[in-house]
Amino acid sequence: MSMRAFRLKVAKSFKVPKTEQGTMKLWLNMPDGILVELDNSEDIHDLSWWGLDDGSELVMFT
Repeated sequence: MSMRAFRLKVAKSFKVPKTEQGTMKLWLNMPDGILVELDNSEDIHDLSWWGLDDGSELVMFT
């Protein structure tokens, strides 16, 4: 699944209004506790390219 599709699924799951979806930010919580922003410009990449798998922790801000 592409990051773009995943981002849209997250927005739908949390019922983020379409007017706020453009400003929605996602961060990946790394094992060492550092947050890494999942940039919109790299939405073409697959989730595995980002290192997202079962058990990954994400932070969302709208």
